Amino acid sequence: VAEPGTFNGSMAKYEEWAIRMRAYCKAAVHCYTSQDCMAFWTQMTGPIAGNYAHAKLDFHLANGNWPTIDEVVADLNSRFWPMNNGDWAQKKKQKARQGQSQMDAFLVEFNSWKLMASASDDLAILCLEQAINPEVLRLMHHLGKRKDTYKEHITELWLVATGTPMDIGATPWQGKGKGPPKDKSHIMCFRCSLKGHYRSECPKQAQ
Repeated sequence: VAEPGTFNGSMAKYEEWAIRMRAYCKAAVHCYTSQDCMAFWTQMTGPIAGNYAHAKLDFHLANGNWPTIDEVVADLNSRFWPMNNGDWAQKKKQKARQGQSQMDAFLVEFNSWKLMASASDDLAILCLEQAINPEVLRLMHHLGKRKDTYKEHITELWLVATGTPMDIGATPWQGKGKGPPKDKSHIMCFRCSLKGHYRSECPKQAQ
């Protein structure tokens, strides 16, 4: 069996290296000994994998208690095995928060996570409502625009957040001599998430 070479911490190369390393150890001895785990650790290099291996070697050299090969591989798998794209997308979707992101850009990113995770519409809507700007969500409910299907839901979200600005309950000012200007201190811009102006008046839209 050819030597497996070194592992520098690259998750993309970990699976192949671990399989080759295990086969190499089995071919080298008739059965695993207590210190065969050193064969794994001494082939690990780089700032991540190398430092991990040095820490493991120092610890077990100090106490003389050596793990089995199965335990070594299980621990390595938990640290270096590439994460399934669906699992990664599911975690991103559940932890997502719109923050300062523009609604249209955020919805595009969120939708890509939903597709990768193969999430149901109900779960996606729940995660989305936890993630978006609460001002947008309140306005959407106030206008009765909430939809039950995911596709319609994100369409209405986009329209509410990027459509004609509204100041609920206020009488529009028609210009000089037709009423006082409205106080905009409580208005939140859905483009930059700052208060004091509407999205259509946002100074960032020209950038």
